[in-house]
Amino acid sequence: MREISKSMAKAAADEVTYIYLITDTAKGATLSSGARRKEFNNVNALVRKEGGQCRLYSTRGSSCDFVSIITGVSPAAARTAPAFAGNEHRNA
Repeated sequence: MREISKSMAKAAADEVTYIYLITDTAKGATLSSGARRKEFNNVNALVRKEGGQCRLYSTRGSSCDFVSIITGVSPAAARTAPAFAGNEHRNA
């Protein structure tokens, strides 16, 4: 088994994964595929600006339409970044 270094343990302790369950809104349902892609790209740009990575998964047929998983953003950055204010997928 591989031993975890102190620096790796500190990085893992500071790492948080954000999971957003997204339901398609009436406005989002009427967006063209290009407009929807633009919305998703805007969110990805905001997350990348904070040093993170965003993955979006379609979950049609479940209780939510999409799942967004964001990693690599520190808790401090998430508290101050507009992308984490709860409105980043408002048109999804």
